[in-house]
Amino acid sequence: MHKKILAMIGILFCCTIVSTAQQMKGIWAGVFEADDVLASVRINFDENKIVLSFAGSDRSGTIKDLKIANSEIMFTGEMQPQARFTGKIENEKISGTFDIIRSNGSKSGSGVWNVRKVDSMEFTEDSTPVSNNEKIELPPPTGKFLIGRKFFYWTDESRAETITEDANDKRKLFVQLWYPAKKSGKQAAEYYPNIEELRGKSEVNDILRRLKTHATTDAKIANSKRQFPVIIFSPGLGSSPFSYTAIIENLVSHGFVVAAINHPFDSGDFKFFDGQIIRFASEKWDKEVSKDWTAEQRKQFFDERRFGWAQDISFVADQLEKLEKPFKDKLNLENLGVLGHSFGGQAATVACATDKRFKACANLDGMAQGNAFLPDKQGEVLKQPFLFFNKSAEVTSKELKIMGLSRTDYRIREQKRLLERWKPSFKTRLMELESGAYFVLYPGIKHSSFSDSLLIDSKDALFSERNAIAQKINDYILAFFDKFLRKSDAPLLDGKTPPPAPIVVELLKRSK
Repeated sequence: MHKKILAMIGILFCCTIVSTAQQMKGIWAGVFEADDVLASVRINFDENKIVLSFAGSDRSGTIKDLKIANSEIMFTGEMQPQARFTGKIENEKISGTFDIIRSNGSKSGSGVWNVRKVDSMEFTEDSTPVSNNEKIELPPPTGKFLIGRKFFYWTDESRAETITEDANDKRKLFVQLWYPAKKSGKQAAEYYPNIEELRGKSEVNDILRRLKTHATTDAKIANSKRQFPVIIFSPGLGSSPFSYTAIIENLVSHGFVVAAINHPFDSGDFKFFDGQIIRFASEKWDKEVSKDWTAEQRKQFFDERRFGWAQDISFVADQLEKLEKPFKDKLNLENLGVLGHSFGGQAATVACATDKRFKACANLDGMAQGNAFLPDKQGEVLKQPFLFFNKSAEVTSKELKIMGLSRTDYRIREQKRLLERWKPSFKTRLMELESGAYFVLYPGIKHSSFSDSLLIDSKDALFSERNAIAQKINDYILAFFDKFLRKSDAPLLDGKTPPPAPIVVELLKRSK
């Protein structure tokens, strides 16, 4: 009798395993959540396949060592990173924990996973149809001042142009000065002057030609009881300052003067006053062309160009001091700031490390060598107040479908870990700066969102959505320079005004 009972238990146990294993067939989709990431996961037990997805990037692998007993499941996902999963099966859902495993077999982290049974491994992105008549325009500046724009062509006779073959070439800069202006009937400033000479013919040029600025060419500078603080702007590598018109115009409308630099052979193409067209030196910057370079040679080239940009920024400050009236009397050169995007943001930090005339430094998404700021040639780092404004990746709409979450639900869950995704060493370096740093993260935007391409690319979203993103970016840039060049309150930066979703703001400063 005892043997019969044991046999019956064994049969029931085997039937349970077979039944559970049968239940596991098919495809499962859901959430993979660790301390530093909230991602989507898809599992196909029929094909022993697992796919982890985040921000449009897939990491796929095979399922190994699958074990199912009653409602318990264990397996290893052979992907990058490798993970060991354990979970509990309830109806058509599984929830459990996982350990992330290093190549040497040690544990590097852990988290939770939750999946549900679905009909297919394939999910599609939501697409937002945009009308051909959708707006492509620059948003109106939010300040009270009208805007003027004037061109200057300056040559630094003290510096050779090292990127060209002619030893007699000197460093030539095309600088656009944007300033608060008096009302006048002068000609509206063209968005991108000499566009066909510089860019040839293309559909994009047709769009750029139709763009209307809010500036007037060579208008008289506005009267004001106080002088206007000055910001020197440095663009991204291969980019023209004209491509940042929305940010520049907004600053000027609030009473700042902006001197925007075309760095020769490094930023966008431009036409010098003598008719010479100076183009981006793609043959030098293209890493594929320089395959024979060592890593050290490449670093040396990048450092040399970056130091050159920093010298350009200081040279422009020198030239501004030499301007004649009425600009000479209206510019407050005791309150100089530097703003840069990408490579220009890196150069801004180098310029501020060397040149103590600058009172504030802002870097828009200019990461280099894993850091938000770089030392100058003497190894010094900036001591001025610093803003590092960066993008942060988000899951795609397809990944949200896989996870079974709305964008709002995702952001609520993601908010807690957003700042923790950055390595402690990165944040520590910011904290160790003499004046600390404001660290602003904007989830979901792109590197190019800090330029006008955000407003021009109507394929991404409706104008109202693109305009709202641009306005939030402008608000933080303005708040930073208001605080440190005008000594005004900055509730957006200092926590008195909660940041608009989904932006996260942190002041990193070592307590004394």
